[in-house]
Amino acid sequence: FEAKHLSTTVWAFASVGHAARALFEAVAAKAEGLVPSLSPQQLASMVWAFATVECAAPAFFAAVAAEAERRVYLFTPQNINNTAWAFASAGYVAPAFFDMLADEAVRRMDTFNELDLSNTVYAFAAAGHAAPVLFDAVAAEAEGRVDTFSESTLSNVAWAFTVANHPIPLRLDERIASRFESTAKTAALVVEALCQLHVWLLWRDGSDHPRRRPLPSPFRARCLEAFLAPKARPSALQRDVGFALARFGLAVEEEVVIPEGYSLDLVVHLGNNPGAGGREAAGDDRIAVEVDGPSHFMRSGVEGCDELPNGATMLKRRQLRSLGWRFVSVPYFEWGPHRKRDQGAYLERLLSRHG
Repeated sequence: FEAKHLSTTVWAFASVGHAARALFEAVAAKAEGLVPSLSPQQLASMVWAFATVECAAPAFFAAVAAEAERRVYLFTPQNINNTAWAFASAGYVAPAFFDMLADEAVRRMDTFNELDLSNTVYAFAAAGHAAPVLFDAVAAEAEGRVDTFSESTLSNVAWAFTVANHPIPLRLDERIASRFESTAKTAALVVEALCQLHVWLLWRDGSDHPRRRPLPSPFRARCLEAFLAPKARPSALQRDVGFALARFGLAVEEEVVIPEGYSLDLVVHLGNNPGAGGREAAGDDRIAVEVDGPSHFMRSGVEGCDELPNGATMLKRRQLRSLGWRFVSVPYFEWGPHRKRDQGAYLERLLSRHG
């Protein structure tokens, strides 16, 4: 197989949703040494394919990032947002590469269509990579084009600015609010868009964000209902942490849903008074415990390199704080090395941060 054939093959399999694991692993091993001969389109297509079928290929992604840094000026807007999305979706950290993608996107912002604008800021937000100049440029470009965005691309923009915690200029914010206020009465918004808009609305309501035009209560209720719909199932890791907390003699609740729609993995009642859960404002005797598995982090693929929380994880932590919750995070890579006799001491150290 030549390099171009490898690209076409994995793209075709990913496009129909067929994750041929052995094939993708063989292609990753072969393609790593052929990266310099791949065109920007082929590079973007290949990382998109690997991310789409969720096939881990850290060495291949690292090789793509290194090569793409040298040729980023040849990337089309679609190449830029597809590649950024692939790295974010696959959970790979490539800070220098993302900085170069952001610079190139800003330089050619006027050539980006609405989907390119939406997908690019979505990818940067999902990766948890700060790019304030990029977000400012997208806001300026999007302001005059709001009416040409689809509802899904516009909700992507609102979500991305929320996750990045990057202020939306008042005029753009007003136009987004007006657009959804008018279309909500006639358009059947998909669940994903409603969920994105729910966290955007929470962000707008936050004390550190200027008060903006309120949206109608029925629309807010639709967004909350969509956000509440997915029912989380406790993972084995989460149950393990819960059992360890219970051995401490603490009262523990699982999957506590709070009024704002978030589901908390575990809630520890220091006063041993379970049952209040999420039905009241966060009380002084309760601490939320978030058990964060691999999907909550961005990884470099380099042994010994710290794993960083991705955009969605940082958003949830930030919004819980703004809602008055005290919480601790138990990352999978910290919990795993502790044997049972060490878990109590580890949890005690975490909880002691809140007295």
